[in-house]
Amino acid sequence: GSGEVTNPYQIAIDDRTQNIFVADYDVHRIQVFDGEGNHLYQIPTPPRPIGITLSDEYIFVSADVKLIKIEKSNKQSIISVETDDLVWGIDTNSNTDIYGCESNNRSIAVFDKDLKFQKRIELRTTLVSTKPMSIKLYEDKMYVMSCGMISSPPPFHLHILDLEGELVKCLIEENEIGSSEFFSIDRLGNFIVADWEGDQIKIFSKEGTVLHTITSDMLQGNQKFYRPFGVAIDKQNRIIVANMNIKCNLLAF
Repeated sequence: GSGEVTNPYQIAIDDRTQNIFVADYDVHRIQVFDGEGNHLYQIPTPPRPIGITLSDEYIFVSADVKLIKIEKSNKQSIISVETDDLVWGIDTNSNTDIYGCESNNRSIAVFDKDLKFQKRIELRTTLVSTKPMSIKLYEDKMYVMSCGMISSPPPFHLHILDLEGELVKCLIEENEIGSSEFFSIDRLGNFIVADWEGDQIKIFSKEGTVLHTITSDMLQGNQKFYRPFGVAIDKQNRIIVANMNIKCNLLAF
């Protein structure tokens, strides 16, 4: 229905309103909720949305091999461009440049605020063959969640890289998380990782030490994790999680 989320991917939270924007992959739309989880409206996206990030005025969405720019004020798409590759997670910097994870090129593509391609950054990481899934820009660095492509199940790593793609540090090594595409960073610089294979949220310090592991039996009421996928942090330092493959699945704790 209009207030449900059927297969959520990336989540973004508006800094000013604290509204929650969810990329609802299967139904080709962005679902928007207020900070208490009440449904506000939806925005259709012709392709299937994967990544989402916000500026003060715009919503940016990666959807299959498209990038879409949507005005917040009228909820209308104003620019849609084809990309060279399937783009997964995206993030913006202070200049509203868009950084997107190219899953097949195994690189980060950079676009300006009008979605004009600027450059491609090759990732030089500890993985021999890596597929970037999501990215956060923080303190002039790129934090990239990647999965390896040479083993099954693939290892997931969180790398810190400079803005030229050079490795600074491998923050999270394989076997520290099960399977994770999306993560968030809180105001202290800790990393909140949605581990959908383990049905848990793991919180790592900025040095990569595990601080907390949150499982369903630690949640209040009838809340539970079922393949937690999208994750974000609001101004109250609440963790917002979107479960996959079930409806009415936004959790806040």
